[in-house]
Amino acid sequence: MSGFLKRRFVVLTIFCLAAGWMTIVASGQEKRNSKASQAHKPTVKDAAPLAAPAGDAQKNGELQQTFFPVLTKQEQKIQAALNAETECNFIDNPLSEVINTFADQHGLTILILSNDLGEEGLTSDEPVNISLHGISLKNALELILQPIGLTYVVDRDVVQITTKYNAEEMLKTRVYPVGDLCKSPDDYQALESAIINASLGEWRSRVSSSKPSQPVQAGGLGGGFGGGTGGKGFFQFINGAGFGSQVYEEGTGGTISVVPQSRSLVISQTYHAHNAIVDLLTQLRQARVLD
Repeated sequence: MSGFLKRRFVVLTIFCLAAGWMTIVASGQEKRNSKASQAHKPTVKDAAPLAAPAGDAQKNGELQQTFFPVLTKQEQKIQAALNAETECNFIDNPLSEVINTFADQHGLTILILSNDLGEEGLTSDEPVNISLHGISLKNALELILQPIGLTYVVDRDVVQITTKYNAEEMLKTRVYPVGDLCKSPDDYQALESAIINASLGEWRSRVSSSKPSQPVQAGGLGGGFGGGTGGKGFFQFINGAGFGSQVYEEGTGGTISVVPQSRSLVISQTYHAHNAIVDLLTQLRQARVLD
């Protein structure tokens, strides 16, 4: 082979090797890019969780979290225990012994507020006669406590046994986002009526404020509601500034206020009333899905 042919063969060989090497490098880079892309590709697991469908959050005895402030971890534990099944067979057992038995069975702290009971002439030695099985702890407590004028509430991360009278005065305030259910002032009025008319607690009477009012178009609200006019019932607008000036009479019972800026209801009510309101809103959302 001549020198020229040898040099040409060497050049071609080097060219082929270089081309092959570049192909291998490019292939390797493509694979690395593909893996990197897959590693950073959002997945269902990584995505921020959406609100659970109505009813899903109530499986295993959990309250659907549709309000603020959110339940603490201890409150969630208590709620799950109250919804868990229990059984009992008490024959003239003192109330204190009954409560201690349930507390041990379900890992709860249950306090009997003896001073509250004393106001009604009751003691922690009230006899209990009942046999139950396949029933939730919360229903068992109600069946035991209700006949003697007592009830339970969850407060300060413990279950408290108190009188019905005192429980009705232990009001808590929650914020319920209801923008998915209400789009107009009439919607809020209908929802408020549904809550009150469903007897989900005692409600204080309202009286209109003495401040002069002027009905305006609902579109004047900062909350961005659609058409319709204000000035009727609960939704009386004041100078187009917002929902109406309504005040409550003195006395006992809960209250409802609309905050259009956050499309929410601010409700002050008892422990049991709030639980019933959560159930009602969940059922309304379930019914809307079927529509």
